[in-house]
Amino acid sequence: REQKQYAAMISRVDDAVGEIMDTLYRLRMKENTVVILTSDNGPHKDGVDPEFFDSNGPFNGIKGTLAEGGIRVPMIVWGPSGIVRAAGSVSHEPWYAPDLMPTIGELASAWNVPRNLDGVSQIPMWGGSTVEPHRPMYWELHEGGFTQAVRDGDWKAIRTGPHEPIKLYNLADDPGEKDNVAGSYPDIVKD
Repeated sequence: REQKQYAAMISRVDDAVGEIMDTLYRLRMKENTVVILTSDNGPHKDGVDPEFFDSNGPFNGIKGTLAEGGIRVPMIVWGPSGIVRAAGSVSHEPWYAPDLMPTIGELASAWNVPRNLDGVSQIPMWGGSTVEPHRPMYWELHEGGFTQAVRDGDWKAIRTGPHEPIKLYNLADDPGEKDNVAGSYPDIVKD
């Protein structure tokens, strides 16, 4: 029953996105509108079994964790040519929620985007260009304890408590965060 409710929710999202897209076409707004579809977290276990749909694929963790399965989500962007590259193109460039503010600010041209934000505009990536090097991405959770994570390039560090050791993963070699390599890379852990 719970799995059917989850599948129904996904169907409702599909229907709602379809209605939005139909409306953009009907009102002839498709050439001045960008649609972003994403999430703020990976699969959750409240009322569903995330393993049933293999919702986080090869990634470890779920919503409420800072493992890749809890925070790595896709972002689908649709918009006019010149802003968004060809349909069906894919980028594996990492981004995160703080990137949305400078991206939308640049898109809207409504204000000067402050330089001291944690996020980086993703407009160049959407158009197929390279994005300026990303600052380290930082997360902190206080639900059920204290957890921190930072990603810098392919390196990701996680600490599950203020006095706990830092775990280090190379996401290029180990996207499922199975092999803690902190002992082999003390300088990276220190950074």
